[in-house]
Parts: sequence; structure tokens; C-alpha cells
Amino acid sequence: MVLIIAILNDGTIMTISKDRVKPSPKPDSWKLNEIFAMGIVIGTYLAMVTVLFYWA
Repeated sequence: MVLIIAILNDGTIMTISKDRVKPSPKPDSWKLNEIFAMGIVIGTYLAMVTVLFYWA
């Protein structure tokens, strides 16, 4: 079973290892402010919905 999983894993890794992405002319940067803000919004929403369903 482990051998089958290893072979399937190797097959999937080999299929995604070749991409046709064109490199960007300038270095990419993370938009961390946007990511953190969206995480806080979604986390707050999920916490409020959980409390709402708990008390309902």
C-alpha cells in the first residue's frame, strides 16, 4: 500500500513540476496588509457565527 501511494505521489509531483509561467519583469511582493485584514474579517465573522449558533 505504501508503495502504491509513493508511486501515485511521484506521478502527481512530476505532472505539476513543469509549468509554463512567464517570469515577471520585476520582483513580486506579498500584499500582507490585505491578507491579514481579510483573515481578521473572516475570522471575526466565523467566531460570531459560531457564538450565534451556540446560543441559538
